[in-house]
Amino acid sequence: MPKRIIVAVASDIARKGLVAIARQVVGFSVLDRKGVGDLQDCDIAQKTILIFDSYSLNEISETILKLTNVRVEPVAFFSEQDDCSKKVWSANSIGINDSEDSILKLLSSLFLESVERKGEQLQNGELSVREKDVLKLVAMGFPNKEIADKLFISIHTVVTHRKNITEKLGIKSISGLTVYAIINGIIDSDSLNVSELI
Repeated sequence: MPKRIIVAVASDIARKGLVAIARQVVGFSVLDRKGVGDLQDCDIAQKTILIFDSYSLNEISETILKLTNVRVEPVAFFSEQDDCSKKVWSANSIGINDSEDSILKLLSSLFLESVERKGEQLQNGELSVREKDVLKLVAMGFPNKEIADKLFISIHTVVTHRKNITEKLGIKSISGLTVYAIINGIIDSDSLNVSELI
């Protein structure tokens, strides 16, 4: 199955720059799309890195929900005006001011660190009910202390659950966990407001 990087960013300048950088990643073909609305005609391969505007998380989730058997690694792109919210997305994000080297390093490592192992890890165990509870709250942007308070468990237990979730899913970033939670019906994309996570 071919590996692809799809750059679905509205800004022409940012998109063309990201496409030029993405073309340097060995083993991937690169598709250029003018935002999330242009993904309908894409034949998304099972191994796909999807770079999208950070403000279009709900729209991306709905698009991915329509696909079956697809392994998509989401990467949020942050423009300068909302760069402060990048912290919410952890490692799977690209900021307008990031260097070419840091972008290449992120794109090159995504499948090595997560997606290649995801299928194997999912076969070894599914998320428990409590792990799904923790995942839901993580995806909604709650810090460990608030998760512990809401679920009446210790912070240490929350950290252990988060570690187990990451190992089972092979997803390290909050953006990836959020998309996974939406796709798998753990949270409702309509109830998720990205601006509240900032």
